[in-house]
Amino acid sequence: MVFEIIFKANKFEPLEEEEDLINTLHENCQVDTQSKVEIVPTHNIFGMTKTQTSDYPSQIPYHAISRYFPGTLEEPYHKVDRALYLGPQSFALVLFNPEKIMYDKDLHYYERSKYQMVYEFVNVTEKQDETYTDNHPMVWLELLCIGETQRGKGYGAQFLEEVLVKVKTHYDERVKLNGGKKLIVGVDIPGTKNGHVNGKLKKFYEKMGFEFAQPVPGSGSITGYRLL
Repeated sequence: MVFEIIFKANKFEPLEEEEDLINTLHENCQVDTQSKVEIVPTHNIFGMTKTQTSDYPSQIPYHAISRYFPGTLEEPYHKVDRALYLGPQSFALVLFNPEKIMYDKDLHYYERSKYQMVYEFVNVTEKQDETYTDNHPMVWLELLCIGETQRGKGYGAQFLEEVLVKVKTHYDERVKLNGGKKLIVGVDIPGTKNGHVNGKLKKFYEKMGFEFAQPVPGSGSITGYRLL
């Protein structure tokens, strides 16, 4: 069972006990930074694969959660709807229509880059089909956190699929998708401690039907998408 909370654009009224909720969500996001994870192989200037195959994961910072909540909202996220999806010791944060703010000067360069790369890549690719001329709208899976007791049991895949069903339903209720439009679900995988791509997370999302393109410049993060 997934519970949905919608944060409407330009609404700043804090949730009841919002700070306690954010603290709980942040705690559920914690990972063991002493256990290495598989990384995506990298290459040097001669095309040779570097020998490092694993690295330590990075923690999710508190502000990566709090900035989407009404009481601690950062600009320009107030301009678009956001949604929080809650499951057993797990949650997801989704941003609706980030293409509306992806050129906003108040947005960090990294955030602008990830939104622009996926939105433009998918829509340019789709328009190669001569029967399609409009842009697909986009949502962004900002965070997907599975609590420690739920990891390794297949729950993450089940939870994500339930979240995507709710995301699509909510979007269809707001804006009817017609004329061949699909919904782009963007995602970015945070880099590891030393700036590598987390291969374990990448494989998880690929199994869930996401495709990955280029890394975000200057970081170990990589962006991907899935069409609904």
